[in-house]
Amino acid sequence: MSIRLFANERFKAAASAAALSGRGMRVTVIEGPAGSGKSLMAAYLASAFLCEDGARRPCGVCRSCRLVENGIHPDVIRPEKDKKTVISIDSIKALRRDAYVRPTAGREKIYLFEHAEHLNTEGQNALLKLLEEPPEAVRFILLAPSRSVLLPTVLSRATLFTAESIPVEEARAFLRELFPGRDEGEILAAARLSSGVLGRAVEILSGEGGAKEKALVYLKTAARRDEYALYLAGDELARDSSLDPRLFLEALRELLLLSAMDAAGLGYAGEDTVPRFDKEKAAALVAVCSESRRWVDSNVSSSALFTGLSASFASLLEA
Repeated sequence: MSIRLFANERFKAAASAAALSGRGMRVTVIEGPAGSGKSLMAAYLASAFLCEDGARRPCGVCRSCRLVENGIHPDVIRPEKDKKTVISIDSIKALRRDAYVRPTAGREKIYLFEHAEHLNTEGQNALLKLLEEPPEAVRFILLAPSRSVLLPTVLSRATLFTAESIPVEEARAFLRELFPGRDEGEILAAARLSSGVLGRAVEILSGEGGAKEKALVYLKTAARRDEYALYLAGDELARDSSLDPRLFLEALRELLLLSAMDAAGLGYAGEDTVPRFDKEKAAALVAVCSESRRWVDSNVSSSALFTGLSASFASLLEA
């Protein structure tokens, strides 16, 4: 069974071409938010490089493809963080030594950095020499939420791809397969609310997307311009011990970006699901979410956070 990777046709064509020719994509950076399919893209690329088929890569059926799909290929190496903070210089030095050791089972070794944002400046600089002149049988795949977390010198040596948004209908068809017993309306709402990020749609339907659902309820309350109801909603969120404020604010920001896209005439995935605000208000509310995230990072209490958030929203929407 081959890796099921939606959309990203340009990426898939490039991966297959590089694997068949043996040239290009020695260093690949894939950017995108959590749930956008970066890991699937990395697995697809690793399968293509290690595939044993001479005509079609990845074939999805050979031993190497199956090992990659199951996450157990010995030549796909995942550097890990030290002390739960960063991938240290010592780890990179060990990697540099290991890179010159022959592959265990295949013709190439692939170093897959699943969280390249854990490479600090020193770590990236330590890795740079390998990226400039990789050993013949070595490739690197770096996954990151944004290219901005990587140094320009690293990016200049990489082929860069951005995980593509999944069209609503394609996401809807997949979710219908994955959740055969769910109501069609729920599936459609999850596909729309995911903003093209399939992992988020799965979270919503699997019950792990509470932050986004609560953010939508809060935003609908704000759209009614009922200040008292908005403060009550904020107070309820402040007392919700199961809610991660960071996830809530990120979900709120994503929903507002949908509204901003609609106001700017750039398309709208939410349709009737997400409240509409004019362009200026949507942009201002997005800014409030960003500022509120800084409050969280400053360790303000949940009560102060949501009171401040509700006050800012009420003030902007009243104007």
